[in-house]
Amino acid sequence: MPWPRTFTYIQSRANVINLNLVELPKTACLHPNTPFFDQFNGYTLEMSFGLALIGLIWGVGHRLIAPASLRSAHPGERAQRERRFQTVCLSRALLLLYLVYPGVSGVVIAVFNCRTLASGKAYLVADHRQQCWTALHWSYVTAGIFWLPVVPIGIPATFMLLLYYFRVPQMAKVKVANAWLREAVEHTWRLGEAQPACDVQALGLDNIGDEHLELLVAVLVKGLRGEEVEAERVSASLHAHGEDGAKPRSSAGASQRLRFLRRRTPAATPSARMNRRRLQLQKSLLHWCKTSGTLSLPPLTWDEVEDDLDDSAAKEPQEPELAATNRSFRRYFSGFSTCTLGNAPASTLKALEQRALRKVGFLFEAYTVQTWYWESVELMRKLILTSILALVAPGSATQVTVGVLVSFAMLLLGLRLRPYSTDNMNFVSSLAQVNIFMFLFVGLLLKVRVNGDATDSRLFSVIVVILSFVPIVLPITLKAGMTLTGGDGGDADDAIDEAGGGLYGEEES
Repeated sequence: MPWPRTFTYIQSRANVINLNLVELPKTACLHPNTPFFDQFNGYTLEMSFGLALIGLIWGVGHRLIAPASLRSAHPGERAQRERRFQTVCLSRALLLLYLVYPGVSGVVIAVFNCRTLASGKAYLVADHRQQCWTALHWSYVTAGIFWLPVVPIGIPATFMLLLYYFRVPQMAKVKVANAWLREAVEHTWRLGEAQPACDVQALGLDNIGDEHLELLVAVLVKGLRGEEVEAERVSASLHAHGEDGAKPRSSAGASQRLRFLRRRTPAATPSARMNRRRLQLQKSLLHWCKTSGTLSLPPLTWDEVEDDLDDSAAKEPQEPELAATNRSFRRYFSGFSTCTLGNAPASTLKALEQRALRKVGFLFEAYTVQTWYWESVELMRKLILTSILALVAPGSATQVTVGVLVSFAMLLLGLRLRPYSTDNMNFVSSLAQVNIFMFLFVGLLLKVRVNGDATDSRLFSVIVVILSFVPIVLPITLKAGMTLTGGDGGDADDAIDEAGGGLYGEEES
């Protein structure tokens, strides 16, 4: 890409942000014009060295320093401080992986990107001094095959597994479901229907009564007469399936398989049938809330981390069924359903949320509850624009056009979902996406222009320099303005409170 020299100079000076040891300003003086293979070693070895150092710090602190320094501490305080130390080490490791991800992914994928010249020889696109498919190149291709599932694929997968391990998707579904439930209660009140007295702010699927839930379904889902129809249908269904929950034999020639299943299926107790009935009512109500077009749910935010709150309840839930579910989840990662957490006590949910915020809050706390997964989307966007895009028709206008389309699609997606929990963060993110789109668009103009004069060159130089500084200067300016004015930047909570008749809005008198 024929970028202006001023822009390339600024980018070369800012390369320290990529955390590449062999291209830091002082080391670059000792080893100028670094070959690609040295860059490959620098990116991969620094990541390995950083993770090993964090692991060494954790091991020494856990095995040597902690037993000596916490010997006289109270057992509860000792356990709490050890958990905090473990949390700090984990968060630093995640931060390191997040920072090195674009650079390491870029060099790992670039080792496979070669261009064949008319002479029949192939050279690396990233460094035309390095010939491809030589013994040296094959050794780095082998290393690239090893690093490919570890970094470009492994880091996003690890982040997602950590989110599922700490039940972030489950908690997000429960928080959204409880918010829909409260919206349904307030909407039913606005319709003038009498309901049991309850604290709407503390209402959830775990503490709402069966009669209250059935009333909401009858009024909102089935209509005022739907309760009687639904009761008759359920009664008829129970009679048709028998007392044990299995369908009765329609004839003497029932299959051997059906009899085999009956012998091994435990009889459904009345409580089990009630639980199934309750789950069906919950699904019906939540489906109506999401699809009826009557209710709207504002962006939900995660709780703040409370330093004085003990999150040990998240490890040992009080209820036996939830404890068994927790063990099963940890063993098989079977946390893709929210049925168990939906009926868990509010104290257990709060402990789980606090534990997740402390351990892996870096991955999701900046986003709304509805978009807990956005960090993985951001990593995929970086991977496409910094690494995969290099494989698409290298050096052609098609490559830049694909980048323009990808950046424009991400801009639209960000504007549609508004994933961040504050208005300021959403604004900065949108502006950064516009910035990337304008960068690639200017690059496309530079690539395809036929006759370029000095005026165009000066204009493009000014544009790209301004675009370089906007994402850096704007957040600092916004933060300084918030500090001076004492504002909170339009948090999502304020937006919710200002929306009259919403989840936390005051009722109309």
